[in-house]
Amino acid sequence: GTGMWECPDFYPLESGKYVLKASDSGDWWAVGEYKENADPSKPDSFVPSAADVHDNDQKYDFGTFYASKTFRDPKGNRHILFGWANYHCDDTNWAGIQTFPRTVASDPEDDTRIVTNPIVEIEKLRNTTVQEANVTVAPGASYTLKQGGNQLDLELVLGQGGGPGAQ
Repeated sequence: GTGMWECPDFYPLESGKYVLKASDSGDWWAVGEYKENADPSKPDSFVPSAADVHDNDQKYDFGTFYASKTFRDPKGNRHILFGWANYHCDDTNWAGIQTFPRTVASDPEDDTRIVTNPIVEIEKLRNTTVQEANVTVAPGASYTLKQGGNQLDLELVLGQGGGPGAQ
């Protein structure tokens, strides 16, 4: 990686590999092998299994997510990830909010990658549903949701329409 690393994090995955994370214009991660050196006068080693921190767009989030930390939830047998999102609310003197917590786990299809998902407890906070159905977006076009916001919790179901070329 390049630049100065802030807010480092290092934790094991259920696959036996480890995640090394650093914050620098976003939160970047790498999955790899950790080897503890038996000689305390020598450094331990972390060798990325694929891309290193800052390579291949390996970010937890491509929004304003930053300064994240994980903790182990032994009751749920999972790693929980919190981050900070840069956010300014007019007529206030504060900026930034804590993000919804997410689980972090090995990608079941590729153990050199990770997957994150909102923790299941978030379901209890949902009290409003906004649904937009049967929306067609032409190739190369964009679509703006009627519900706006800087940080949203979205569940999307995407499918390919039945028009020409559909499979």
